Amino acid sequence: MTKRKEPAIIVDAEFADLLGELSPEEIQQLELNLLEENGARDPLVIWTETGIIVDGMNRKAICEKLGLGFKVIKRSFPDRLSAMRWMFDNQRGRRHLTDSRRRNLLGLLYNESKGVQGGDRRSDAAQENGNAGEVIAVAESVSPGTVINAAKFNTAISSLSKTIRQDILDENPKASLRDVQRLAELPAGDQRKVVKAVQAGVASRIGEAIEALAEDGEPPAVVEPEPVDLMTEWNSALEKWARKVNALLDELPDGKWIDTTRKDIIVSQMKTPAATARSFKGVGVCPLCSGDGCKRCRQTGFMPRAEFDATNE
Repeated sequence: MTKRKEPAIIVDAEFADLLGELSPEEIQQLELNLLEENGARDPLVIWTETGIIVDGMNRKAICEKLGLGFKVIKRSFPDRLSAMRWMFDNQRGRRHLTDSRRRNLLGLLYNESKGVQGGDRRSDAAQENGNAGEVIAVAESVSPGTVINAAKFNTAISSLSKTIRQDILDENPKASLRDVQRLAELPAGDQRKVVKAVQAGVASRIGEAIEALAEDGEPPAVVEPEPVDLMTEWNSALEKWARKVNALLDELPDGKWIDTTRKDIIVSQMKTPAATARSFKGVGVCPLCSGDGCKRCRQTGFMPRAEFDATNE
């Protein structure tokens, strides 16, 4: 009898965007934890009916990168709305979620239940109870008006680029419903200029930067210091060291003295600093906050290389 093939685990873009990305520090700590445990201690949770992963996306990605194992359990949900609600509730006690991210999810739950984002995705629960706003308000212990405003917030923020959307949801900078609606009316290039002006402190709030844009054709100018590469020599030396250690470990015999699994863990740990060096850019002064401190550089003198490249597009 032919063995039934397990369906592939699907990473849904909307689900992945729901809770935001881990910080570089959180990713590095998760990598170390998974290496120490030789794989994921907690199983991934998969939506039975669709194969979509609803818990453990970061664990899955890191385990696959490092060649570590993970277990899978399945959970049934009647629709996307129920799966999203479970994801959010499951994360409440695990990590800090900003008020903006909570607000966005509340609005997303409402918009999903009303089917405003296309397709036949209405929640059975909402349809059975009639007024979706009241149903969600009762479940989340808020007023129906709060739910409606959150839905407007979700609709407006969904039209922003992913980078700006994540900044707003991470409250870097903070933005009101009206701020997000006004941002959404601007061309993508102006959206970035406005947000960068507030992040750099040349405008105190989004509304002020938008008003300057309307009056002068440009938001307050952001003076971006010339980044200084502090890592090239260090990075080269570190990678050379990691290759040497790797070669030495490859010469060690398997068996009683050092087993294959332990050797692989050591090799992975040696490669982690070199991978970090490739992923981060040393800057003399952060081009986003000018050294005042922001979520991108965290006043460490380094920022994610992708973020650095984005600021110089």
